[in-house]
Amino acid sequence: DDYAVHARFLEAAGVRACRVLAHEPHQRFTVLEDLGDRHLIDLVREGDPRATEQAYDATLAVVARLHACADRALAAGLTMQKHFGPSLYEWEHNLFLEQCAVPHLGLPPDQTDAIRAELRTVADRLCGQPVVLVHRDLQSTNVIFHRGEPALIDFQGMRPGAAAYDLGSLLADPYVELDESLQLRLLDAYARHGGAPVPPDLFWTGCVQRLVQALGAYGRLGALPPTRRFLAHIPAGRRMLTRAIDHLGGLPALAALVRL
Repeated sequence: DDYAVHARFLEAAGVRACRVLAHEPHQRFTVLEDLGDRHLIDLVREGDPRATEQAYDATLAVVARLHACADRALAAGLTMQKHFGPSLYEWEHNLFLEQCAVPHLGLPPDQTDAIRAELRTVADRLCGQPVVLVHRDLQSTNVIFHRGEPALIDFQGMRPGAAAYDLGSLLADPYVELDESLQLRLLDAYARHGGAPVPPDLFWTGCVQRLVQALGAYGRLGALPPTRRFLAHIPAGRRMLTRAIDHLGGLPALAALVRL
């Protein structure tokens, strides 16, 4: 039910997303728009740098419109998942430590305190930022290009939070590993499309938070035989996280753990 409500809210707000064509909760069926199967990640893999940058630029225009909807969503009483705040950020830290750092990166279980303390500083920075409506899982597989235009999918986890989290999700996505220079140009493009400017240090902070969440998810999913393939993304996640940490500094324990 929430997915259908969210989809209709986004359509009314002018945010291009997968549309609900019919929804009958009592009969338990929903008909969704067929957007095809050309995801943002597929455009990147075609290897045309100019087309890649144009695709991300167009996606960021949609993201900027999404982020501007926080007040409207709250005023409408939209039912959403738990808002980003200290407890949710801490949950993501625990996911990383328990599902990736200890079993896959070799961190002794009794030596997590230093990394927990460093990650709390990351969460504190994000908690002090203006609240926008974030997608929550804004990666290259959750954007589909339909008739040449980007549309968001898998947005049922959207909630109030910091724009830097979504920007870290999209621009530091381990599935595609964008070049650093492109990341920063696209960060500027987000502001050009109407998003509140996010300075690079805040962007890298959002990248750290999102990437520890992603690594934790890869470890959790990789523990299950049907989704063991997610373990293959851990090295890319570590590389992207190392880049973000190198820009921020001040996270020596985490840096020592994830550097390849």
